[in-house]
Amino acid sequence: MSNIKVLNVGQGDCVVFNDLYDKCVGKQKTVYVDLGPGNVDITKEAKDDEIDIFLTHHHHDHMGGLRYFIGNKFYRIKNIYVPDYLNELTFIAKAILNLKGIKSAKDCLEFINELNDIVDNYNFLESLSESRHIQVCHQGDTFYGSMKCLNPPQYLDVYKWIEECDENEMKELFNTLFESEFAEELIEYVYRYSHIDNEEDRMMYENRYNKDKNNHISRRNYVVDFIMRNRKLLMAFDHKPTRKRLSKIYRQYMKTCHDTCLVLRYEEKNFSFLLTGDASEKVFKRLICSDELIYSQYLKVPHHGSKKNLTNKILSYINPKVAIISHNNGRFGKAKDSLPNQEILDMLMKRNTKILITNDVIKNGKIIMKRKNHCSDSYIEIK
Repeated sequence: MSNIKVLNVGQGDCVVFNDLYDKCVGKQKTVYVDLGPGNVDITKEAKDDEIDIFLTHHHHDHMGGLRYFIGNKFYRIKNIYVPDYLNELTFIAKAILNLKGIKSAKDCLEFINELNDIVDNYNFLESLSESRHIQVCHQGDTFYGSMKCLNPPQYLDVYKWIEECDENEMKELFNTLFESEFAEELIEYVYRYSHIDNEEDRMMYENRYNKDKNNHISRRNYVVDFIMRNRKLLMAFDHKPTRKRLSKIYRQYMKTCHDTCLVLRYEEKNFSFLLTGDASEKVFKRLICSDELIYSQYLKVPHHGSKKNLTNKILSYINPKVAIISHNNGRFGKAKDSLPNQEILDMLMKRNTKILITNDVIKNGKIIMKRKNHCSDSYIEIK
């Protein structure tokens, strides 16, 4: 079995598989699943000449460490795998940043910076695509003969706004919500395809906006779905751009990102490991309803132990013997409880699941759970 470490990267994720045998090409390689926020040089853990990287999503605490590979170590990277719909999620982030009220919003710099980071991270990945193979993944894709992608699905189940809504009314809404230049770009993205007769122009449009040429309607509709579902909130923000309202929009966006987060299941001999990134509760419910095998002996607990990503029912289907929580006691927004949330710890303890943590768990200034077992200062080793 590969040597597997969960690195302590603070409030972020980074799992390293060393000596993972790729049955398809008959050689060993190092595989990273997420890279942390970029505060730790994770490249030292790579033992093999060839490196593959899976980025579960493009939030900074999962891909910031990519910067350590740039330079003389970059040549070792063979493939970078990202979740399907990453392009569309970036387009939605741009939409929020182009709301008419954003320029006059006060005390919102935190959310604006994080959205800009998401766009910058995507642009950075795009800049690497000329020199390294970046592959978009969705449910059903398999790797190395031992790893399977469970999420996101290739076709997302959202309301068919483009087919149901009046085109002129939709365009009017876009012009009302967004700065004029972006509104024009959005209208072109959503509607121009329907009015292109020239095949060459159609191909250029698809190459610009859609990597999957057979899925252009679903992709455009995914962007429109976010805008339509949140249009009252977006309009309210433009009318009165407060931190509270942008915070609500940002939370809705984060949920959308987590719905399309990569979920990977690694299985070799009598060992199984479910790697969940920040996957939402909605993701697990979909997997359960579709009878996808998610049982695993080891679970990388989603979203650093947030109570919004895991339930008792979901845990009963995974049925892990060991739960790993990568965290640094982060507390966000107005939450009173830091991650990992107490409810998640209680759920795992009631099931007698062994809990491994990258850092001591601190509540109200007191350590309630210490690193132990396979843990060191810098990593958790899975044996």
